[in-house]
Amino acid sequence: MARPQILVVDDNELVAEVAAALLDALGYDTRIATGPAEAMDLYEEGHFTAVLSDIVMPGGISGVQLARRLRIRQPDLPILLSTGYSEALAYEVMDFPVLHKPYRLADLESALGRLFGSPLS
Repeated sequence: MARPQILVVDDNELVAEVAAALLDALGYDTRIATGPAEAMDLYEEGHFTAVLSDIVMPGGISGVQLARRLRIRQPDLPILLSTGYSEALAYEVMDFPVLHKPYRLADLESALGRLFGSPLS
């Protein structure tokens, strides 16, 4: 049986790789995009169980805007946003859960459990 696949979006490749490693430890497969445009391309190519995206990224499209675009295409797609910033973007992300960086494996597991309603297997 195929493992659930999560699209990880972060402009910092090292942060994206760490997130992917944590997700792998939790039993997920991942694909990494280093920006919103690449994320949209990967989304069009594959089937993702969920998306984990950084909020603040260069290039004019934020993680919130990316999440909204993905929701238009797939309204039931679980999306978890992450940020190292505190309250600065709170008003913008009301429609999506936010995981604050730096996070640990247990934090990610808990956030995904809330996102999915229960752990995926």
